[in-house]
Amino acid sequence: MSIRGVTAAEYRALAGFRYELRRFLRFSEHAARAAGLEPQQHQLLLTVRGIPGRKPPTIGALAPTRRLVPPACPCARRYTRRGH
Repeated sequence: MSIRGVTAAEYRALAGFRYELRRFLRFSEHAARAAGLEPQQHQLLLTVRGIPGRKPPTIGALAPTRRLVPPACPCARRYTRRGH
């Protein structure tokens, strides 16, 4: 069976990939909480640490990678208040 050129084998491969991705995300969320962080904080730390060079992180630099929208700004303020 094929819909729009996607074969059954491709659907199975996509389903398997999505399953493994969800498993990894759950693992990552549990690991963040075990370290005393919210998952969003952990993701922000990864993003900040991944900025190339020694440039200080700015909301403008982080926004494209974190898909930051106005509700994310309080999270960034909490992060900077904690001295990170």
